[in-house]
Amino acid sequence: HVSFYNESRDLNIPWIMRAPYSIYTSAKLLVYPSNLSIYHEVDPREQNLQTAQLLSLIIIGIIIFLFFYNRKMSLLMFLIYVSLIPVFAPQMVTWVAAERYLYLAVVFYSVIITKIILGVSDKYGLKKLPLISTLILLVLYSYIVITRNNDWQSEKSLWASTVNKTPFPEKVYNNLGETYYKENDFPNAALNFSNAIKINPSYSFAYHNLARVYLVQKNYELAELGFKKATDLNPTLYQAWFGLATIEIQRNDYAKTVDYLNKTLEVKPDYEKAINLLSKLDTIK
Repeated sequence: HVSFYNESRDLNIPWIMRAPYSIYTSAKLLVYPSNLSIYHEVDPREQNLQTAQLLSLIIIGIIIFLFFYNRKMSLLMFLIYVSLIPVFAPQMVTWVAAERYLYLAVVFYSVIITKIILGVSDKYGLKKLPLISTLILLVLYSYIVITRNNDWQSEKSLWASTVNKTPFPEKVYNNLGETYYKENDFPNAALNFSNAIKINPSYSFAYHNLARVYLVQKNYELAELGFKKATDLNPTLYQAWFGLATIEIQRNDYAKTVDYLNKTLEVKPDYEKAINLLSKLDTIK
């Protein structure tokens, strides 16, 4: 199971487009965290980008306005985004947004909500408002927690629930395929890896994982095509080079095996599987 972050499409999206989406999505997750997902990526559709840009400008405008009329509230809103500084790095080092980044921000957001409720209660003499508001919020957020916990019952349920919650679900299909692979359900694993490739034909990890399925099924021709496609797209994917070496072992072509093992070790010199296999081949010689 290999990392997928370095093939995120967001890496190619300019900061000026990512930042508004991070501001907007983080606010949305705080206000009402629906459609929770492991992956929150920039939706490039023009209407959604314009919405994110407009709402992010409104949020920034509110922070500036409150600085002159209610500095405590302005500071609390500002601190929410200060706690998310890694998200706004010029060079992308995190996802554009994620609920797991909001633990500290939730504290500031909770204080804001509390101050608003108590302020309205005091101003209009609504003594029961804090209690009623608290109960409503508890019901809403408890429902979200319960449904999200159901998603986390297993890897399969998590990725299945995530498929329709991201604009680029290829990583989700890839991970869902991985769960089927672990269960030895190779037809469904192949189906999900293929779905990932259909969505993103440049997704090297999906080709690699589909080739793993063919390798287990001893379909060496298709496995070879998949591993080679993966290495063409991503020459640093050492697992795919090792996969090619594994195929050549089955064909008893030790010269090609050694060649692919050497390429594996060029990318990852400490890869024990390749080192051990290469030493075994040396003893055979």
